Amino acid sequence: MADKIQHSTDAMPTDLKFSNFSEEHQIGHGGYGIVYKGVLENGKEIAVKKLHDIASLDDVKFMNEFINLMSVQHQNIVQLVGYCYETRRKLVLHNNKFVLAHVEERALCFEYLERGSLDKYLSDESSGFDWCTRYKIIKGICEGVNYLHNGPQDRILHLDLKPSNILLDKYNVPKIADFGLSRLFGETLSHHTTKRSIGTVGYMPPEYIDKCHITEKFDIFSLGVIIIEIVTGPKERSKRPDMSSQQFIELVHKNWNNRFQQGIPMYTSEEVCGLQLQLKTCIEMGLQCVEAERLKRPTIAEVVSRLNKLDAMIQKISPSLLPPKLPVVPASARGQVRIAKIGQWGGIGGNYRDIEVAPCRLKSLIIGSGGAIYSIGFSYYDDNGKQHKVGPWGGHGANKGVDHTIHLGPSEYLIEISGTVGPFTYAPHGVITSLTLVTTIRTYGPYGELVGNPFHIPMQNKGGSIVGFFARVGWYVDAFGIYVNPNLGATQEDEIGPWGGNRGEAHDIDVAPRRLQSVTICSHDYVNSLAFSYSDWSGHHHTTEPWGGLGGDTHTVEFGPSEFLTGFSGTTGHNVVTSLTLITNARSYGPFGQVGGTPFQVPMRNNASIVGFFGRADQYLNAIGVYANPEQEKIEQEVYITANIYLYHYKN
Repeated sequence: MADKIQHSTDAMPTDLKFSNFSEEHQIGHGGYGIVYKGVLENGKEIAVKKLHDIASLDDVKFMNEFINLMSVQHQNIVQLVGYCYETRRKLVLHNNKFVLAHVEERALCFEYLERGSLDKYLSDESSGFDWCTRYKIIKGICEGVNYLHNGPQDRILHLDLKPSNILLDKYNVPKIADFGLSRLFGETLSHHTTKRSIGTVGYMPPEYIDKCHITEKFDIFSLGVIIIEIVTGPKERSKRPDMSSQQFIELVHKNWNNRFQQGIPMYTSEEVCGLQLQLKTCIEMGLQCVEAERLKRPTIAEVVSRLNKLDAMIQKISPSLLPPKLPVVPASARGQVRIAKIGQWGGIGGNYRDIEVAPCRLKSLIIGSGGAIYSIGFSYYDDNGKQHKVGPWGGHGANKGVDHTIHLGPSEYLIEISGTVGPFTYAPHGVITSLTLVTTIRTYGPYGELVGNPFHIPMQNKGGSIVGFFARVGWYVDAFGIYVNPNLGATQEDEIGPWGGNRGEAHDIDVAPRRLQSVTICSHDYVNSLAFSYSDWSGHHHTTEPWGGLGGDTHTVEFGPSEFLTGFSGTTGHNVVTSLTLITNARSYGPFGQVGGTPFQVPMRNNASIVGFFGRADQYLNAIGVYANPEQEKIEQEVYITANIYLYHYKN
């Protein structure tokens, strides 16, 4: 192996055994190579494109272009995360003689999208994705193409846009794949003709078929075909050449209106109006993009501008049809936060309610209930650590109900909701009649009365949690939907302990900790009190009041930027902590107090660090428990690594 260039905090592809690629792991193929599913040492899944051998490839140009493509970062573009190659000698036949030749094997590594390509999900209007999902996919693809054409990097023409080159993540967010490969292989294809065959039949514009002429309008034509296929399905698209544009638009409207009026979920009249406006805009735009004359097609900037204006109109007509406005979140040790909006469940009455700032973590809930669910209120933290209080939304029904307040602890997450929907007083179309909430620690409810049709909302992946709500309400909660943060595992800390007795008042922190900054212990014969400071996952600093009583000698331990609390031990007597010892990756502190009683030691896992405490205290520290962050190694690396783009480069 040759030079190794540092990479970012996440484990990345550093070495691929080129002899170990197997057909059972093959997930796709294209003009430049075969795609396999791979797994890194840290368990992260990636897609590995093993490139076909190109004898005339210019290594310097390839690497320069690769580094440029590594900087392409957009939520609707598949992320290129690494590149590996090896050179080996192989016996080959040359001029009727066997000779040893140098053979280069190359592989590009991309983020893995578990749902696969869009072509697997295309269907007509009567089945498959609902309209809101299709619209989200259309807009995402358009924004991805706009980034390729007009982003901060040099313009990138895709030249092979098609449903099989658009991948979906677990929340059906579309991501464009196979972009920029022509540039990697030294082909400058912008605004001229080419002799090399590119693209896919059915997605290539007439000027390329007739004259091999290439401009950015090549991608626009392909985009138009994709939009039409998303709206109508591949089979319905085949009818387009046999009718006028107006006839085709009317046919599409007729087919979709049947689903809007009869299908699930049920829509209000305002929502149907908004859906029809979205549908009309998309099908008209798709037809404009496939105009035979190149100059009549819009630019991608014009397409995105039209969609943004459409969203502004929908916001006034029926905002429930739009996805939440999410902040742009910089990459961090947690990865990029993307919140999913899911639902609604319930009836069709009530007025729409939603939040204005995307949620990151749920803090509390207030459920008003009696014979049904009358109201819902909640508080949450956004990704910057700011707290927001919402509601309560709804009323108190014909008879005032009871409010149930739930405060989630710093390591408690809402992972499941179930309930029932049925008709109720003055609400014949149905309201939420009961709710049961399940967290990582316990079950709350049921609230209301268990009558009507049941529903159940579990998290599809263990790492997700419910972090917020939207709803339609009047006297009751007519319907509600949820916001889901898929990255619970990235912010969740382990709660270990406590050790000690049951006397005293319970003490805990309100915001989940990420890194411990200091600990202050007052002790003499026993541990009189404990206080500490820490930073949360948004980088905000928190300091606790001393837990315990006055007296004893004060010992303050401040941890350096690369020092972590990796061990914690002590002794306990009858309802009191008698001593504590702190062990970091640099040294040991203590013991503080008199070592006597029953010993305990925190069972830390590898690469974990203690980041906070909880416990009980009165005149002394009665009991102590710890929060542990399993990502100490990531935080350590952040101290030393400041670059944004890294590359592993291996060569024999």
